[in-house]
Amino acid sequence: MSSYRTLAEQGDALAQWFIGLCYEKGDGVSQDYEQAVNWYLKAAEQGLAIAQFTLGYCYENGQGVTQDYSQAKSWYRKAAARGDNEAQYNLIICYIKENGNYAQATKRFYLDERQRIGEPQEWLGTFYFFDDNNDIVPQDYTQTVNQYLMAAEQGDALAQWFIGLCYYRAEGFTLDYPQAAKWFRKAAEQGDMLAQWFLGSYYNLTEAITDNDTQKVITERKADYTQAAKWYGKAAEQGFGYAQYGLGSCYENGRGVKQDYAQAVNWYRKAAEQGVAVAQFRLGYCYHLAQWMTHDYVQAVSWYLKAAEQGYADAQNNLGVCYKLGLGVTQDYAKTAYWYLKAAEQGLAVAQDNLGYCYENGLGVTQNQDKAMYWYSKAAEQGYRRQQYR
Repeated sequence: MSSYRTLAEQGDALAQWFIGLCYEKGDGVSQDYEQAVNWYLKAAEQGLAIAQFTLGYCYENGQGVTQDYSQAKSWYRKAAARGDNEAQYNLIICYIKENGNYAQATKRFYLDERQRIGEPQEWLGTFYFFDDNNDIVPQDYTQTVNQYLMAAEQGDALAQWFIGLCYYRAEGFTLDYPQAAKWFRKAAEQGDMLAQWFLGSYYNLTEAITDNDTQKVITERKADYTQAAKWYGKAAEQGFGYAQYGLGSCYENGRGVKQDYAQAVNWYRKAAEQGVAVAQFRLGYCYHLAQWMTHDYVQAVSWYLKAAEQGYADAQNNLGVCYKLGLGVTQDYAKTAYWYLKAAEQGLAVAQDNLGYCYENGLGVTQNQDKAMYWYSKAAEQGYRRQQYR
């Protein structure tokens, strides 16, 4: 440790990163995330890719610094430019976390990263702009297609993935599911875990496209759960959190694999520990209802809270239930109403109904029949019937 510190203080980037890692892990020194960030920064500023990646992770997760997705993206981008593929994946995840949904995340990502490949095709170049609906659209269809294909056909996995996405979403290409699967597979077979995850998600869904006028099905593809589990598994083994959740779901429902609840919980936990909100919710739900494991309301609340703080509505509602019933926490009606409101504002019908009940009975809020009826009606509009005929 002392020899590494001497090197680090002399400006050796790798030694600076190693000292940061020691502080992060508490290995040979007292654990200190702020000191870890300090040393990571010194190494990252010298261009060490692994330090840039680690610093991005700290900013993404608020470890030793205030959570800052802009800073996280900046450092991931620097690491990715130096060939760190995992930084590229984490960069995309930052966009997903920031934008709240995959469609906007991928659009923003490809707008911001349009110069990433650059040589020789500059395949994203300046081909995209925002239209009146704030969507990205191609300025030149032929040129865009040619540039994408040149990079993809030369074996660039990210380009192959993106072409698959374009075919899948009919953006710049005519909708073509087989072509989407073809390009996803090309990237996935190179070991690209993002493409493997997308390919798993592709096979996990049955989708139909209908004519807007006649509502007749124009094209349809059916799910292939065996393929879904296979590709989720490949990405999951590489540590990709969203794929780990997908594989857990396969095991829970016996889709493409033999039903195995222990494996489902195992993969949900792996994904949850990486911050995947839906996996945190599912793991909390398993503890809450003793699905395939011992009842543990404290653990349920812990995982619900992690997901709720990321804005996951079902977790917010269930956290409200825990506070209402005193499950794993001290009973607190004000917090019950608080979390119901968070979920209700996102349009979750059961939370709207629960919040209506709070206002009707003065549970954690000032009793207000008008607000009660407002939230009951919002739930009823979605077909939630428990309070519809009160």
